[in-house]
Amino acid sequence: MKSAMIVERCRNELAWDRIKMVHMFVPIERLNEIDTWPLLSWIWRVHPGIRTFVPRMAASGIEHVEVTSQTHFGPNAWGIPEPMTGRLLPGHKPLDLVLTPLLAFDGQGHRVGYGGGHYDRFLSRHPEALRVGLAFADCQIADGIEVEPHDMGLQKIITERAVIIPSA
Repeated sequence: MKSAMIVERCRNELAWDRIKMVHMFVPIERLNEIDTWPLLSWIWRVHPGIRTFVPRMAASGIEHVEVTSQTHFGPNAWGIPEPMTGRLLPGHKPLDLVLTPLLAFDGQGHRVGYGGGHYDRFLSRHPEALRVGLAFADCQIADGIEVEPHDMGLQKIITERAVIIPSA
């Protein structure tokens, strides 16, 4: 129910007509992440010109793979769904939007992920992208998140209750 509300906010609050390339995560169900599958399906159906990318684990960290409605997904060694095929995100292509998972966020747009700094490194290579975190309002908001020099803040957080624009 809450995931569906977040997806609906994403559909209504983001400027999809101006987006050409989006990176988003697919949910890790055992971790109760937000179910982004309906949003991905909606993009493919309503905005077929938008190129969609999702993460996949690689020896060098995370790679970012283009997916379509025809892409087959399978679990990796950690049980995380990943695309079995697909072209990698070209390094020179700018992204318009990155939807990130998170464990916690604060009012300044800082996020805590699963460790490793994968998303922070990825976001630093795409400063042009709108950085949006998807979160459950009741259990993921926190105070006093410790910020590292390499951390990339979010510009919006979308929850089932609101769209939050972080304060500077």
